[in-house]
Amino acid sequence: MYGLELSVMRLWAPICKNIMWILADITGSLAPFYLDCCSCVGGYGTSVTVTLHTMEHKSCSYLVGGPVECPLRDTKMATLGVSTLLRNEFSRRLSQLLECPACHNYMVEDIYQCVNGDSICSSCKKTMAKCPKCSGDFVDTRCVFAEKIAQEIYYPCKNAQTGCQEMLLMKDRTYHELNCLYRLYSCIKGNKCEWKGTLTNLIKHIEESHKFDSTEDITAKFWNYTTTVDSVHELSVFTQGELFLCVRVFKSDSNKHLFYVTHVGIKENSDKFRYDLSLYTPDVNKQTISLTNITIPNIAEDIDIYESGQGVVLDDFMVRRLVVGDKLRYKFAIRSNEKQA
Repeated sequence: MYGLELSVMRLWAPICKNIMWILADITGSLAPFYLDCCSCVGGYGTSVTVTLHTMEHKSCSYLVGGPVECPLRDTKMATLGVSTLLRNEFSRRLSQLLECPACHNYMVEDIYQCVNGDSICSSCKKTMAKCPKCSGDFVDTRCVFAEKIAQEIYYPCKNAQTGCQEMLLMKDRTYHELNCLYRLYSCIKGNKCEWKGTLTNLIKHIEESHKFDSTEDITAKFWNYTTTVDSVHELSVFTQGELFLCVRVFKSDSNKHLFYVTHVGIKENSDKFRYDLSLYTPDVNKQTISLTNITIPNIAEDIDIYESGQGVVLDDFMVRRLVVGDKLRYKFAIRSNEKQA
């Protein structure tokens, strides 16, 4: 006969029973465990303690609504696996209450409320005159209690629908989602293709629907050279079991060229690769500009790459002298930093 004592958090007494019923509903579906009794003692700011027992213990008369203590609260604790399962399911239910009624994103910081107690995120409060749930007026007082709860519970990864089962604190959620194996990617072969899917399916989609521009470590090609309008040239490369996008951007207002290579995949793996880029003329007296840099994650916009210095920027007068006819020849070589070391 085993019991599990689950200390939820320090809560205001008026909402304790609502959380108890959430727990009761959760544990009722997690056989062989079920909610047998709980205690909510001491009034405001006290801890809520829930005691769970196996189906073997059916005689406990201490029900929701204390303050009472179950005589079996010192019995052997349940395994960590059950504890984690309960924690995640409890967090999942509670996180649903922290969804903004307007934008449906999780409310984490600067949570406000209306005169009737409905909560709203700070972004939506700025754009709405009335509460979307009850049409009540907003008040300028933040709901600090809800903000503290939001920092303590575990949230599902946004890629849960594609298979991720991780539950994370909000402070850890962004990093995880950038490196999540179930993250959704858009097709990198132009804006006209609206396909989205996981990385494995993206590679398969490009191979079957578009074809890779290159599957070699070293790629030699040319760009049509023009400076009359803004232009973007992209080259998809699948090599060393990884997907890359080699990009050249020309900005006519600044008369500059931006070169960079993105690694399409887990963010933390992007600095494991580097690229060598050579711009050259094909004649006997070959002129060459050689550039080397680390690949960057496939999550940034061109303007961010330009301003952060992650890409390589060249003035047009340097590039123009390498153009023969209307073609700018180049060679990309993608290498593993680990092999280099």
